[in-house]
Amino acid sequence: MFKQTTLFNFLKYIKPIWYFNLEARSSSYFVDSNKLSAEQKKYLQYDTAYHSEVSRAYDLAYQSFHKGLITFTVEDTLSSLQREIPLEDEYYFIRKYFNATWSWYILVLRLIAFRNPFIELRAFLRHRKVKRLNVFSDSYQHEKVNLTEKPLVSVVLPTLNRYAHLKNILTDLQQQHYTNFEVIVVDQSDPFQPDFYKSFTFPISVIHQAQPGLWKARNRAVREAKGELIAFTEDDVRIKPDWLIEHLICLNTFNVDISAGVFFPQGSQPGPSQTFYHWADQFASGNALVKKDVFRKVGLFDLQFERMRMGDGEFGMRCYLHGIKSVSNPFAFCEDVKAPEGGLRQMGSWDAFRSKNWFAPRPVPSVLYMTRKYFGVELSILELLIKVPQSVIPYKFKRNKVYTLLGSFFAILVFPVVLIQVIQSWRAASRMLKVGHKIESL
Repeated sequence: MFKQTTLFNFLKYIKPIWYFNLEARSSSYFVDSNKLSAEQKKYLQYDTAYHSEVSRAYDLAYQSFHKGLITFTVEDTLSSLQREIPLEDEYYFIRKYFNATWSWYILVLRLIAFRNPFIELRAFLRHRKVKRLNVFSDSYQHEKVNLTEKPLVSVVLPTLNRYAHLKNILTDLQQQHYTNFEVIVVDQSDPFQPDFYKSFTFPISVIHQAQPGLWKARNRAVREAKGELIAFTEDDVRIKPDWLIEHLICLNTFNVDISAGVFFPQGSQPGPSQTFYHWADQFASGNALVKKDVFRKVGLFDLQFERMRMGDGEFGMRCYLHGIKSVSNPFAFCEDVKAPEGGLRQMGSWDAFRSKNWFAPRPVPSVLYMTRKYFGVELSILELLIKVPQSVIPYKFKRNKVYTLLGSFFAILVFPVVLIQVIQSWRAASRMLKVGHKIESL
């Protein structure tokens, strides 16, 4: 487990496996508001409701982070994230930025953990009437820096039994405004159809991989890539003609190593945090542009995740801990088609917490392998408490708030079954941790 550090301690109850709960080599993420320009400070609200000046500083840093106020100078960030914060301020922070249900959830957990009930209730009740604030209501808009060079980009595209969808994404790539790129397709389909690729006119290399394996496929493609920039996409997404250009502009604007593109379901609109540049708090290997040097520094994808989930999340965690900077890029977005067949869904799970049958581990063991490796037992359990109850509802209702709430109640009814699934997953993760990582060097 790595050293834990965060702004407000109560964030761990809501975001147990948030990258920024752990200390990275370079921690220039939370800005000291005193170092901001007058123009940047206009986006922040100084809050006198906090009891502590430290809490006010942390609140301003939290606002800055979520409004896209990015700094690359360690001297401009808060010098310490480990000072004690009054309990009243912890509850106030949660009420201010999150749904009120979370404060009740935290109170119950802390009472179960034998915290002093009188102190907890007094702190909880003091701010019970606080209204939630939308921290994304007014975000900072960075001015883009145009491209001065046109480096070769290698686009990595693994596929498994999705030729109909694959045709769409390859057509999107053929229509890119940026033309100095190659595509490396790792085709794991059965039956393999080599003639499928003959109609495309851009540089395309097809690797036939007989044994399906997503992380093996991506590692193979990264090794084969001729470019020093690696773009990742998937076989069931759609992208706009400026997708590559926008990724390159992001790297150029911020001089970072990773441009982390955003996803949203096809036919929907981006969420409030997907409309402006800000520090990326996750890495999704279905939409990103990465300097090849990153793989030389941290290694390739961990093959322990083969045929399972969160291999990209673990890679992103390694990048973060190594001080490699990643910016969330709303302009290089992709629409997620959510193909019902093929891909990892063919290998036995709808997502990280939903298997295709009630006798399989829940979550997928690789989830607990990753969380326990980096965040330890306590935060892993907190993650299970949040995600497992929601996961008992079918995948198609995943984003429905009503069904998500009902899922939590249903989880109580099927608790013995779910508990067995979680124990299975925990034991499998323990075996994986005993074996250790399978991270190859580039």
